[in-house]
Amino acid sequence: METPNDDANLDKYTKDRIEKGIQELLDEKELKIKWRKEIEQNEAIQAYFKGYQESSISSFINDYLQKKYMWFRFGDMYKKMADDHRSQWIELAHDHLEIILQKKLFDLQCLWRAEQIKVEGVEICFDFVIWQNDILNCPFLEPLTASDIEMYQEYLLSEEAELIDYCSGDEWQDYEERKAGYLNPEGDYLEMPEWYEFHNQRTGNTNLFLLPDIRGEKENFYSDLYFKNKEKEKEKKEQPVNTPTDYKPSLVGYDHEVVSFFVKTFETKDIQSKYKHYEESNSIQDNMYYEDLIREMIEAKENIPIRANEDFREALVLAHNEYRCKKVADHLPLAFEQYLFNIKMGFSVGGEDLFYTGLRDNYLQRLIEGRVLNGEEPNLDF
Repeated sequence: METPNDDANLDKYTKDRIEKGIQELLDEKELKIKWRKEIEQNEAIQAYFKGYQESSISSFINDYLQKKYMWFRFGDMYKKMADDHRSQWIELAHDHLEIILQKKLFDLQCLWRAEQIKVEGVEICFDFVIWQNDILNCPFLEPLTASDIEMYQEYLLSEEAELIDYCSGDEWQDYEERKAGYLNPEGDYLEMPEWYEFHNQRTGNTNLFLLPDIRGEKENFYSDLYFKNKEKEKEKKEQPVNTPTDYKPSLVGYDHEVVSFFVKTFETKDIQSKYKHYEESNSIQDNMYYEDLIREMIEAKENIPIRANEDFREALVLAHNEYRCKKVADHLPLAFEQYLFNIKMGFSVGGEDLFYTGLRDNYLQRLIEGRVLNGEEPNLDF
């Protein structure tokens, strides 16, 4: 009986890995033979070897060729990793240029809503959300200055600074939430970005929150008319619906309390024990966060001070944050130079966000229909 060919039953992925592994071994062999010949034929190397015991030379060459092969194969990869590590700071610095611009845009929004200024290209409140998501290309913002950079560096190096992961889609221009939070500190509103507070303390721009929201109130008036009208139309169309009396909630497997109850109520003692140890083990995974912090700081290859703290974990988090803030502050001037170069050359960064453009269209339509419902012209002259 013929023995089956085991290789024929292997999947393509495994076959490819085997073939690749064989080819890599052949390439390694060829390179080492070539390098060994180069050593044997190099008179300067042979003269150098004469200063050492002859019995040690062969093992040295073997070790050296193995190391050289590792350099040859992985050196470029590690160089790229080092370059990527260095470039992360300049990329973060570019992100934080946008944060500085977000505060400029927010202050401008306060003045525009109070109808103290007109801004070419801004018709409705939602336009500030549009430019929030394309801040580097905002045509009516004054460009950043060296003093803006210096103030932000001071902020980054202050004790209250926390280096956040910037996202243009966050509520940087949420005027109503920011103002409500300022006027009602105990309320459940969005927290004021620390940079906004730092900037306000230096500039006195906190007073902008005391300005009236004239434009916003007008738009809310028309929007309310629109929604009230839609609600009336909906009530006319809808028929009474008999609500079932036997309504039951859905059972979901990701609810920890439900799963815990189910295990404790219906499972055996053995499964309950396994469940307990499994959950405890998963909770230990939180330590990986601190391990990552330590690893990153070790790989930084520079002294990173750690202030005394009752909780060493908190000390690590603070030290890691201060280190990142300092690195971004150090790289801000270079990011600023590139920013100015882009402006000088007229380069556009990023592109139009169609999602927010679509939302703007809906927002605009509500205002127009609200105007019509109020017996006014279908325009934005209000």
